[in-house]
Amino acid sequence: MEQFNTFILSPPKSWINISDENPDGPTTFIRKEWDENPGVLQMSVAQYLSGKQTNPNHKDLIKLSQEFDSENEFDLMGTNSGQCQYGKYGYAEFKNEEFPFVSVWHISNQKNIVFLTYISTEKQTVSNIDEVYGILKNIRN
Repeated sequence: MEQFNTFILSPPKSWINISDENPDGPTTFIRKEWDENPGVLQMSVAQYLSGKQTNPNHKDLIKLSQEFDSENEFDLMGTNSGQCQYGKYGYAEFKNEEFPFVSVWHISNQKNIVFLTYISTEKQTVSNIDEVYGILKNIRN
C-alpha cells in the first residue's frame, strides 16, 4: 500500500515504486518482471486547496483524458467512465507505432483530481490491462 496526500494506492506485490529514480518526476510504478511485461504507470494529483470545488462529471473526466492526444500523435481507441472507490473516473485509450497501448485516466473525489497514465511499448494482454485498471479503480481516500 502506498499512502499519498489525497489517496491510497494498493498495487499488487508484483509492482514496484521506482519514483526515487526520478525525484523531480511523477510517482512511477513498474512491474517487477519489466523485461517480460514492460509498462509504466505514472500519476500526479491536482489537489483542492480552497475556493470553488471542481466536482467534474464523467464527461469532464473523459474530456480531460482525451486532451492527452492534443499534444501527441495517437489514435484514439476508446473511452469509458464509471464509479470507483475514490469517486468517479474517465479514461481514454490510445495507440501509435511506438506505443501500442496508452491509457490516460482522470479520477476525482469531487475535490481532487488524480491524473494517471499507463504506457507500454508492447501490446498488452487483456489480463495485464485488467490488472492495471483494477489498481486504478481501487484508489481510495
